[in-house]
Amino acid sequence: MDDKVLNIKALAANGNESIAELAKRAGINSDHLYNVSAGRAVMTAEDLVRLSIATGVPERNIQREYTAP
Repeated sequence: MDDKVLNIKALAANGNESIAELAKRAGINSDHLYNVSAGRAVMTAEDLVRLSIATGVPERNIQREYTAP
């Protein structure tokens, strides 16, 4: 993977799945992951590691903070 940084919605889309499916695969509460993707909650270090393992995307390529569209 190049240096492209992916947000949660892009991570889910990259795997052809919903955020709920991504959350389940990563072992993260789906409500929490939805809230992180909407900027209502903060991604924890554990979330970051779990998303990286579940998707195969390096931690440095996962956007940790919400950015308004």
